[in-house]
Amino acid sequence: MKREIGILTVLLLISGVLSYAQKSDTCKVLLKEIQGTYRGDCKDGLADGKGAAKGTDSYAGHFKNGLPEGKGRYTYQNGNTFDGYWSNGVKNGKGEFTYFLNGQKMVQKGYWKDGDYAGLTNPDEF
Repeated sequence: MKREIGILTVLLLISGVLSYAQKSDTCKVLLKEIQGTYRGDCKDGLADGKGAAKGTDSYAGHFKNGLPEGKGRYTYQNGNTFDGYWSNGVKNGKGEFTYFLNGQKMVQKGYWKDGDYAGLTNPDEF
């Protein structure tokens, strides 16, 4: 009896893992650099909600309609990171960009608008 319960438990676990993997495979990320593997919430076949995607770069945070949206951390292939806010797949809002220059860690804080650094003050407040 214990053996049958053990086998049944293993089969249920495998079934759950396979159904989760299938769900992930049908959920698309639209930003080319982070396409590859995705784990997280999905809506209408697109990454939507909290999740993590990994391609040549990686991103963990919130998605909407397959793109980074809201707060998240983007890690570039070279190790640079951006922690902050995204809109429609581009940096938009308050954030912190960490990068290395001549072996020294540098941090750029401030606001981004449509993917470009806008400065230390929020450009939308003026």
